[in-house]
Amino acid sequence: MDIDRKFRILATCCAHGHNYTEEDGVFFRAGDSAFNRNVLDAYKREAIKLGANQRQILGIELLIERVEKYKAANPALVKVPDVDEGAEEAIVNRPNED
Repeated sequence: MDIDRKFRILATCCAHGHNYTEEDGVFFRAGDSAFNRNVLDAYKREAIKLGANQRQILGIELLIERVEKYKAANPALVKVPDVDEGAEEAIVNRPNED
C-alpha cells in the first residue's frame, strides 16, 4: 500500500544505505507553505516526548533552520499545497483500502 500517493519516493539513508519509498515514507516539499516551523516544532516535541536522543533533536533543529532559510531565499517557490482536479485527484483522494 502506498502511504504517500502524491509523490513517488526513492530516498536513501545517508548513514546506513537503507532505501525508502512511498510505501513506507512521506514526502514534504520545503516550498510547501503548510510545511512550516509549526509542523517541525510539533515533530520535535513528539520526538522529545518519545525519548529521541540529543543527536536527533539537534538534527531536527538544523532541519528547521534549513527549511526556513530555503523559504526566505526562494519565496517564488513557496506555495499553498494543492491537488489538481482530474488524474492527480483520482490518485491522491482514492479511498483507503481496508
